[in-house]
Amino acid sequence: MALPRVERSLVRPVVLPLAAAALLGVLAFATGFLDPLSLLITVGGALAVTRLTYPAARLRSTWRQVAAALADEGRVPEDVIAALKRLARIHRVDGELALELAAANDLPQP
Repeated sequence: MALPRVERSLVRPVVLPLAAAALLGVLAFATGFLDPLSLLITVGGALAVTRLTYPAARLRSTWRQVAAALADEGRVPEDVIAALKRLARIHRVDGELALELAAANDLPQP
C-alpha cells in the first residue's frame, strides 16, 4: 500500500525546511562538526525503537492522519484557532468528559 500523496501546498512549509536542514547537515559534516556515527546511532535508534514499538498498520495510519491534518481543505486558520481555544477552555474548566462531549457535538452528522 502506497503512502498518500502530499498536497502541493505543503511543499513550501515542509519540504523547504527539510532541504535547509539537509544542507546544514552536509555543511556540518564537511566542516567536521557532525560525527556520522553519532547521527546514525541517534536517528537510527529512534527509528528502530519506533518500528519495534508500533505495528506497521498503526504507523501507516499515523502517516495518513498527519497528511490529512496538514491538507488544505479551505479552512480559515482563524476559525481553527477559535475552535481550539474553545475546546481548550472547555477542557480547563469542565474537564475531559465535557471536552469529549463538545468535540463529539462538533463533528458533522452523517
